Amino acid sequence: MMQALPPTLQTFAEQAEILRLAFLDRQGYPRVVPVWFVLIAGAYCIGIGTTSAKWKAMQRDSRVGWVIDGGTRGHYKGTSIRGIAEEVREATWRVRVYEALGKKYFGAPTMPNSSTSLARSTTLKPSMCDSPPMLR
Repeated sequence: MMQALPPTLQTFAEQAEILRLAFLDRQGYPRVVPVWFVLIAGAYCIGIGTTSAKWKAMQRDSRVGWVIDGGTRGHYKGTSIRGIAEEVREATWRVRVYEALGKKYFGAPTMPNSSTSLARSTTLKPSMCDSPPMLR
């Protein structure tokens, strides 16, 4: 079970704009890419294209890591988390994820290009969190 984030870091993570997702590419090298995300019921949820390298990589190996960081000079915050990527298959949950992404990034509960044939919603289930004290 993952240790809970301190309250100030939890609030920071919930309000952050970008999650940096790490996975292994098809040649086995680590890749890190910025993605939009929402936090729902303890899961970090992202939407990705079905033809994207991220999606294909997570199908090969669902172990992923991610970082949420930011702030201003002298006041940086961040956390590093690892876990398992799981496709959201249940239709109601999937709609919930896309509505939350739409509200966060577009101010409306719909997202451009979020048709079920073009995109997949994925949850990143945390298993371990490493938040260095200097970043809290």
